[in-house]
Amino acid sequence: MTSHWDHSEAFLRTLTHVPGAVASADLLRGARARWEERVVARTSMSDLLFTRVGEEFPWSQVVRVAAEGDVFRFELRRRDLLVTADRATLANASAVLDAFLLQLAGDPDEA
Repeated sequence: MTSHWDHSEAFLRTLTHVPGAVASADLLRGARARWEERVVARTSMSDLLFTRVGEEFPWSQVVRVAAEGDVFRFELRRRDLLVTADRATLANASAVLDAFLLQLAGDPDEA
């Protein structure tokens, strides 16, 4: 059975004509080992969406990651309200993603 993580990464890798899509796939791959048990990775167009495991749509919280050229834009939303946002380059995007997913789902080391 293919997971949301597999499907999302594979889909993003097909979007070679979309700037940042492959970088998003790489970011997703790097986060998988740390977060797969706590969050579900999805896509919306070429953006990444992370939701908590077991939560059904409409999600109460979501982390959206959009690649804009060589910069990633991160948003944490609760009930469609923007809670926090940030931008990061590829060099620190993994750490910023971890910070946003920590706010979404809690510390993966405490599971």
